[in-house]
Amino acid sequence: MLSFRQWLQTKLTPPLVGAGLTLLLGQVLLVVVLFHSTKQKQTDIVERFVFIGREALSNHQRWLLDQMGAIAMDEGNAQIILFCNSRKEIIWSYPITPSSCSIPHQTWMRFIEEPLFSNQKYPKLLFLFPLLPDKRLLATISFIVLCIILSGLFLLWRIKYIITKDLYWPSQKMHEEDAEFPIQEFGTVYCELQKLREQEKQQAEDAAISQIAAQVAHDIRSPLAALNILVSNIEAIPEDERILLRNSARRIGDIANNLSLMKYEKKDSNKVIIEEKKMSVELLSSILEGIVSEKRTQYRDRSGIAIEDAFDQSSYGAFAEIESIEFKRVISNIINNAVEACHEKGTIAISLSAEESMSVLTMQDNGKGIPRDIIHKVCDRNFSFGKKEGSGLGLFHARQTLERWGGTLVIDSEEGRGTKLTLSFPRASHPAWFLPKLTLMEGMMVLVLDDDSSIHEVWKARFRERDCNRDNVMHMHFNSGKAVKNIFMTQKWPWYLLLSDYELMGEHETGLDLIEKLGIGTHAILVTSHFEEANIRSRCERLGVKLLPKGLAGTVPIEILPNPIYQEAESNFNEISQV
Repeated sequence: MLSFRQWLQTKLTPPLVGAGLTLLLGQVLLVVVLFHSTKQKQTDIVERFVFIGREALSNHQRWLLDQMGAIAMDEGNAQIILFCNSRKEIIWSYPITPSSCSIPHQTWMRFIEEPLFSNQKYPKLLFLFPLLPDKRLLATISFIVLCIILSGLFLLWRIKYIITKDLYWPSQKMHEEDAEFPIQEFGTVYCELQKLREQEKQQAEDAAISQIAAQVAHDIRSPLAALNILVSNIEAIPEDERILLRNSARRIGDIANNLSLMKYEKKDSNKVIIEEKKMSVELLSSILEGIVSEKRTQYRDRSGIAIEDAFDQSSYGAFAEIESIEFKRVISNIINNAVEACHEKGTIAISLSAEESMSVLTMQDNGKGIPRDIIHKVCDRNFSFGKKEGSGLGLFHARQTLERWGGTLVIDSEEGRGTKLTLSFPRASHPAWFLPKLTLMEGMMVLVLDDDSSIHEVWKARFRERDCNRDNVMHMHFNSGKAVKNIFMTQKWPWYLLLSDYELMGEHETGLDLIEKLGIGTHAILVTSHFEEANIRSRCERLGVKLLPKGLAGTVPIEILPNPIYQEAESNFNEISQV
């Protein structure tokens, strides 16, 4: 492909220069030929006139000179012919008689002086001829003009042909795909036009998607409000099911809000953005547990599908600065893709681990896998593989979202064996409300308040695992806030800690209300599935209460510190007992 300057130099300049040179050369040759032929003719006329002049002089025949003069004027276009003697007197002249035998030289005229006899200077004939006869000059000019006209017409035809071939016809192909252009600038303009067409098409699609999303969000909100009211008043079902219902209703609300905020960036049609939302430091393991529980319920009718999660000890307290709603959407879409890849039978394994600076989430399935030749395309927008109604936005959105958070998405797949996705997030320091570890002291009384008996069993197992009896750490379990109030009114402990649930079924007060009324914020930990709610977090920070997500009760590190005061008191008691 040539640049426009190169096109001019290689296509248009050569014919113009060639035609010009041809015209110039033709004109030069014509003038040379005409000049030579005229000169030769004039020489022939002079020789004939000299011969006739000798005879006319010898025979005294003036009429012969006049006849020859007429012929010289007619054929040779002679201006003046003189016959002079040795005294420089004019014997005969034609057609006029000048004052002397001296003829002045004139520009563009040829002067010939020829003696009649070779051995004598006089008598002689003098001739004055134009370089080109008038008729020949007129013919020459006419021919030159004709050549110029013909050359101009040829050049016009040639230029029109070149412009039509290299400029006009390519311009008519701008709307066609895979068009080829001989000029580089035309190719560049074509590429830009194609990009503009694609952007215009994509923007139209994005606008339609945004409009549909806004309508869906509007339609979801009304039934969602009724669902939230029902969830808040359900007491007959187990807590884990209540948590699942509440989290699912919350996710639906988040999705509706997100849909109403969604828009597409016009400058780059390959980028979906959400109107600015606040980034927050979130606990990855708790969010993942909620999503896994939701997906297990969603696919419980597919008995061949198993969704397993494994969070090692290092994942406890793994925080990352993310957008919680977007993170849930990403994980949900990836699990959905994995289930589809497994068809009727398969396993989706989800694991979370924490490294020095990164939290690493691995999601692996044993489904059909992705061919090697297209694995590099699966994160491109609108690219879908193996799904009839796929939009091609799932992994594209996941990669874009992770990169916005400073993370990465790596895909490894083998066709027929499954796919592994590795999501990495920069680690963030845990927030002030979070309980990094459960610290107990020798001789401490731990009170557990929860309306779910399974949570009590979890804590009992953790205390047995830590061998709390050996360190004289005692624990009591309560199902109602009223019972805790009563025990605090009747008993006092020098060292105590309350592990309280937030939501207490059948009671108007929450566990946090109880902690505030008893004034024991620094001696209490709120163990709840409501830890994501901003108002609860801010209230806990105000009261000095640490928060522990209920799902992490089974993995929170427990340490028991020595208590010198208790040890001294126990030693004194033993001495008294021995006495």
